[in-house]
Amino acid sequence: MPADFAAAKADFLSGAGSLADIARRHGIKYSTLHYRAKKENWDSQLAEDPAAQRRERIITLSDRLLDKIEQSINEIDRCIMKTKEKTKTVEYDYDLKKPVAETVEEKENIEIIDGMIDKMGLKQLVSTLKDIKDIQLSISGGDNIPEDDECGVVVLGQVDETTLEQESEEIF
Repeated sequence: MPADFAAAKADFLSGAGSLADIARRHGIKYSTLHYRAKKENWDSQLAEDPAAQRRERIITLSDRLLDKIEQSINEIDRCIMKTKEKTKTVEYDYDLKKPVAETVEEKENIEIIDGMIDKMGLKQLVSTLKDIKDIQLSISGGDNIPEDDECGVVVLGQVDETTLEQESEEIF
């Protein structure tokens, strides 16, 4: 079967995954597809496509957001404690029987301590991660959705009463 380089190129320009994913999907060796993409300069054609540029920007921004989320996860159980200390000094003239000068010094101490996990912050992080996943899936066209055995979903067939009774007898 001849390789369908036109379809592979169309997938690449539409942003339907990495070159390795596209090669796998079309049954083309990665090295062959990579050589063809370099020879025909697919990257420069990708840069000319405004929709591809937008997808690339979205992917870049979602990667940056993921970095920030990782940083937030490392800091989610830390609290910032601020304390202020004020010192008031009054100079008093005993001859005049009144204050002549007054100074106020203020110190602010900032301390980072480990505390309880911010549950609202954790909920927001999880929601943001879900949004990033949805964006990535919409960009890739849903081709990167894992199989049931990869994402922890168990698919059960129809169970009748005799099968259930047999299995319960084996257990007990």
